[in-house]
Amino acid sequence: MGSTADSTLLNLRRFLVWTTIATFILIILGAAVRVAEAGVSCPDWPTCYGQWLPFPAPDGGFIDEAGVAFTTTQVLLEWSHRLLASLVGFIFLAATFYAYKASSINYRLPVLASLAILALISQIRLGGVTVWLDNVNWSVTLHLGNALVFYGLLIMLLMAASRPACSKGIDAPLAIRILFWLALIMVTTTMLLGAMVSTSYAGGVCGGLFSCAGEWWPQNDTSQQLHMLHRIAALLTFLTSMAIFLNTRNQHKELAKTGRILMIFIVLQAAIGTFVLYSFSGYASVYKILSVTHLGWGTVVFTVALTGVVKLYWGAKDPNIKILPGHN
Repeated sequence: MGSTADSTLLNLRRFLVWTTIATFILIILGAAVRVAEAGVSCPDWPTCYGQWLPFPAPDGGFIDEAGVAFTTTQVLLEWSHRLLASLVGFIFLAATFYAYKASSINYRLPVLASLAILALISQIRLGGVTVWLDNVNWSVTLHLGNALVFYGLLIMLLMAASRPACSKGIDAPLAIRILFWLALIMVTTTMLLGAMVSTSYAGGVCGGLFSCAGEWWPQNDTSQQLHMLHRIAALLTFLTSMAIFLNTRNQHKELAKTGRILMIFIVLQAAIGTFVLYSFSGYASVYKILSVTHLGWGTVVFTVALTGVVKLYWGAKDPNIKILPGHN
């Protein structure tokens, strides 16, 4: 019985690892699609120019119904994004099978898997909506938000699969618990505002770092106000991470480690954001690369913030439980 349970959990972790990695890549690829303005380069959904495999280009090239032409690179990015999304779905179905099979081992697994299935179905539908609405900023932001929900549930599944069902959380003061929750909320909010900024072409509308066109708060420009909201959220995220870092140094070693990593990663994210800002007007190609990097690293920060919250309730990983063969 024990070996069967171990085999089930090991298979579950294998599929979860691959699903999580593929979903992380998918989020980054989605950012690449956005900065390349390739979001509607496949004008129909779920096919692309009426084909599941639209290559080579049809006669006359990739031109939508409105007469807008797209490059092969743009279409390849969007098509690859859809293909990877399909692969994520199939891999996760395998993970879900093992999650339900392990329901008698850990009751959290089928619950989280069911929630992730709902998030995945919602994500598929939102993918179609973003195409039908020509990638309007709020639909892209909603698409990213739902992707983070699905990705976050995968992280929680992995954490649940590497802990006993009866695992208890880490004892910490209420203030620290609130700070970790606040960090997760602020990181998520900052990322979603960043998506709004990017899809609204507001990345460089404010100019320098410490003001917006010479003002602390722009009065009549919605794009500038949106940009400043993103900056304010980023500042609040930094202050929250600093408070976590200072207040967890003498707490449980897992909380202290998470607080230290979160602080370092957010500082790096702020540095990337600054480079994004100053590359907007004069270095378009560099700006696009940095913009994708900014979202990718933001997803890493989101992962750290989420694991910090989960550790408060489920405790640290059991060092005797292996995620994959040969790895702790």
